[in-house]
Order: sequence, then structure tokens, then C-alpha cells
Amino acid sequence: MSTTTIESVMEDRVFGTSQVDRLGVVPSATSIDMARMVLRGMDGAYLQRLSERIPRQLLADTLGTETSNFSKFYRRTLSKVQTDEINDLTLIWSELCCFFEDDAELLSEWLNTPIPALSGAEPMELLTTIVGRQCIRQTLLAMRYGEFA
Repeated sequence: MSTTTIESVMEDRVFGTSQVDRLGVVPSATSIDMARMVLRGMDGAYLQRLSERIPRQLLADTLGTETSNFSKFYRRTLSKVQTDEINDLTLIWSELCCFFEDDAELLSEWLNTPIPALSGAEPMELLTTIVGRQCIRQTLLAMRYGEFA
């Protein structure tokens, strides 16, 4: 593996223009490399950069903290569980941006609207858990293939 870091993978996903595969693997990182990067943890300071695109409240909720305590994470390395959560969140965020063709207004509207296919839940509330993100992925897949709108 090269000097690819978990932060550089997330940077490419959230801010870059290259497409990542559905596992979030970039050409310079295999799935094993990704697992090792998650085990090492993410530099908490990178959360500031992510909050430029991903709502700060969503990042805080995903980490299980209040936004008033969020900046405390900036000064430490996130645990493997926290890193894994943020890694998966950035992956689905990238998938959502791709699906909605980087239309931030349309994405925001969809995220904050009750969706019948999600039992009336708003996608934003589901983004904070792995199970919720999986439900959203299944919904996006169905929407891509026209199973429902």
C-alpha cells in the first residue's frame, strides 16, 4: 500500500471528483488496506474538513455526541468504531451526492422528507446508524432501477 490514509480516502469521496466503488475502495487502497486504516483510527481534526460538506449535526449524531462537545474530537484520534462509523457515513454521503448529481438543495430536501419506502422515516434520522444507512442504500438501489420513486 502507498501512503494512502483514511482521511485521504474520505477526502476523495466527499470532495474529490473520482468515483469510488460501492465499498469505498479507491484504486490505491484495497479492502484490506481500508480495514487497516480504520483500525489505526482517523485524525479527529479531519472532522472540521468533513463538516464543510456533511452537516455538523449529522457528524456529531453519528459519533454519539452533542454538537457542543463536537470540537473535543478535533484533538484526538478517533477509535476504530468511530472511524468505521465516519468512514461508512462518508461513503453513503458520496453515494447520495452522486445519485442527486451534487444538487445540495435536492439532497437536503430528500433527506428531510418522510419517505414511504423507509416506513415514513426521514433519511436524515437514519444516517446516524449502520443499519439505517443500509436501509437508505437499499432504497437508493431501488430508486436507481425504477422500482419506486
